[in-house]
Amino acid sequence: MSAARDDTLPDPWHVRLGQGLTQRPWIIDGGLIALPLTLLSVLSAAQNQGYTFFGGPAPWGLVFALDLLTILPLTVRRMRPAWAAGLIALGALGQILTLVGPGFSAFTVPFVLYSVAKFGSRRASRLYLGVALAGAVLLGLYALVQQLLVLPAYAIRLETLFVVLLMTGFAAAVAMVAWLLGDLAGRRRREIAAITERNELLERERDHETRLAADAERMRIAREMHDVVSHSMSVMIAQADGGRYVVAQDPQAAAGAFETIGRTGREALTEMRRMLGVLREERESLLVQPARGWRTWSG
Repeated sequence: MSAARDDTLPDPWHVRLGQGLTQRPWIIDGGLIALPLTLLSVLSAAQNQGYTFFGGPAPWGLVFALDLLTILPLTVRRMRPAWAAGLIALGALGQILTLVGPGFSAFTVPFVLYSVAKFGSRRASRLYLGVALAGAVLLGLYALVQQLLVLPAYAIRLETLFVVLLMTGFAAAVAMVAWLLGDLAGRRRREIAAITERNELLERERDHETRLAADAERMRIAREMHDVVSHSMSVMIAQADGGRYVVAQDPQAAAGAFETIGRTGREALTEMRRMLGVLREERESLLVQPARGWRTWSG
């Protein structure tokens, strides 16, 4: 009684909350990643710190628009990973070409690379990995151009070039690590999906074989019932015809014939009830038998 009562109780609130957030991943991505990055970008753009636009301060509206173009696609990175990666790449390219440069929105790149490697197609995954590596090179060139805008070319030292190369290598390494983690997660996800599909196929085949076996058993019982009824009816007809002829001359023989008719009929009825009982039990077992899904197979 207690076990049955526990099964009917609703899930705890934290379980329902987790299930709801799992079904709506844009809430997590928007609330925990996109919103904080947007607020930080607004503060940075308002203060105009670290932004230059061809040697001068960048317009606040341009900085904020490019940041939004690079941040907001994170909300759909799991549902539409290729679209999100394309929009973020477009926004990052705009930041570099206008010399505004990446701000806090640069943190979106590893997130979207992970998502496109995990949830996207193999073609899109490799394409945007190449885009990210090219973006790392452009980021190094952007840093070099920023130095050239401040210092003359003869004042650029070897240390500056080393820092530019280090920045390029670090950006490429971050992109590669994010892509590798996403690719491993995507492979695991595809393996689980393949196992689930295979288990469901096996379950359908098992149900089909069970139904075929039940149909074959019903056909066998139907043939046996036909044989029992045919044999019993033949005996009963023969005994009835014989009893009709001898009833006047030998009443005792007629009584024996009628007794045989009754016994044969009762035996036939008992046999038919037994076979019908077998059919009924098979039908009830098929109705009561629980359907096993992939969770039963995997668990």
